Formats: sequence, C-alpha cells, structure tokens
Amino acid sequence: MPVATPLLLLIACGNNNANPNTPKITYSKPFNPAELLKYDPRKADKRIDEFFHKLHLKSGFNGNILVAKNGKIIYENALGWADHLRRDSLKIDSKFQLASVTKTMTSTAILQLIERGKLRLDQDVKDFFPNFPYNGVTIKLLLTHRSGMMNYVYFIDDLYRKNHWNQRKGLTNTEAMNMIAQYKPNPFNKPDKRFLYNNSNFMVLGSIRRRVGSPLRKHIAFQW
Repeated sequence: MPVATPLLLLIACGNNNANPNTPKITYSKPFNPAELLKYDPRKADKRIDEFFHKLHLKSGFNGNILVAKNGKIIYENALGWADHLRRDSLKIDSKFQLASVTKTMTSTAILQLIERGKLRLDQDVKDFFPNFPYNGVTIKLLLTHRSGMMNYVYFIDDLYRKNHWNQRKGLTNTEAMNMIAQYKPNPFNKPDKRFLYNNSNFMVLGSIRRRVGSPLRKHIAFQW
C-alpha cells in the first residue's frame, strides 16, 4: 500500500519588483494612549454631575470625584472647600491627607518585599528592632491586626500632654518606635489572641519596610 509523503513547500513572500508608484503609509504622530483617555469636561456624565452637586448642596459634601469606566474617565470634579475658614476652594490637583489608605500601600509594599525574599511573614519585629518591648509579634500578626499592641497614637498623645511638648511638631516612625522602646506601654492583649484594628500595626510595618527598603513614596513611584 503506498504511503503518502508530506511535502513542505517554502514560498518566498518578498517582492523585489514592487511598484515604485505605490503610495507609502505614513503616520502623522505616534499612538498616544494618554491622549486617547484624556478627560473632556464637555463630555462629563450629566447624571453623575447632578448627583454630586445635589450631595454637595444638601449634605455638605466636600471632596474630589473621579469616575472611570473601561479605563476612561467619564467624570471628574472638585466640590467644596479645601479650607473653609480661608474660603479656599478645592481644586482637581488639591492634596489630601490619605490617612488609612496608606495601610493598603504599606501592606502591598511589605508583600512585595516578601516576594523578593527580603522579608518573611513569620519574622519577629525584634529581628529589626532589638529593643522592641513585646515578644512574639510577627509581620503576619501586624498585617492582620492581631499583634495585641496598644494604639501608639493615644499613648504618644498622652505623653505630649503630660510633658507639655509641642504638639504641632510632627513625629517620625523612628521617633515613635524609640518612644515605645523607652516607655514600654502595656499592650492590649497577647499576640494572636484576637483581631483588633490598630494604627500601631502599620506604623511598625512602615518602620520595618524602611529598614529593608526605600521610603514608601520612592517605592510607590518605582512600582507604580
């Protein structure tokens, strides 16, 4: 019985005899996705605009709004006061106190350092700060709010009031860690006993991240 033999045909796709009169395709400028996604206030979503203006007038909403759909901004605005006493209106580029939003950034930065092998979830805080007064507090417990630590904000506020220190002066994480080591405030409970949302956890995480990496603002600028 004859056996079929497959044949491989190689066909040259080039054409050395192209018509010199064929027009060439030229592009006026390179593709710019930022330009494509650029927000045009004239095309703002009217329903969203109406909703936020009513919220501003009836409930005193103050803030900046950005609504995006499929990666494109469909509404952007600033309503209310940045400083009510000085009658300074909010602007699109106004700066805000991020507050606990920084916890998300810090936890992401910590987990990225774990991915790179610079940290471990089971590492003890004392690996980075030997004078830390509490035993058994790990990175995992800090991330999950199970460290049992006191809230350093109230602890330090009490110290400032009792000692009549200047409360207008800012406090760095390093200074906060040193004060905890020096005064050894009592914890709320033992590590991993219960969940307790606490700013101290992420202040300590931020201090650890600073020990093994760059400042958070540089980390974010590099990553994102």
